[in-house]
Amino acid sequence: SKRSALPKGLASLRLVKVITNGVAQGDLAEPRSGPEFSGYDNLVGIYGRQDRQIKVYLTRFPTADQATQMLDLRLKSLKAGLASEFQKHREFGRAGKKVHRLEGSGLVHFMYQQDSRNVWIAAPPDLGEAALDEFMAAANTMIARNRR
Repeated sequence: SKRSALPKGLASLRLVKVITNGVAQGDLAEPRSGPEFSGYDNLVGIYGRQDRQIKVYLTRFPTADQATQMLDLRLKSLKAGLASEFQKHREFGRAGKKVHRLEGSGLVHFMYQQDSRNVWIAAPPDLGEAALDEFMAAANTMIARNRR
């Protein structure tokens, strides 16, 4: 199921809602501007409650190359000021992936590519690192399980 693509909890917050495709595309498109994501397999996981929430946006593309192109396009559009609330972009390596970190709307945002999927985690600053680490660990576990 779609829900099983997401860990049940992140950074001590429980998964409370999963939004798929149609609605998720609208969510992905909102202030986050940039490339059009309709037509792709989208999933949004919401952890916690309204005042303290982590959102995980997953978009699956037909190929890893396309995922790379779309992540590059999204980052370029964010850095070009189309969504001027995003600042302090930096890149770092984590678990063998290149992770992009930005700040905006009072949240910390992490974006990275995992095979043909792009992952975007938006979290309160004090939960961001834990959410990223826990999501990456859970994703690696799920991928290994699916390959058996």
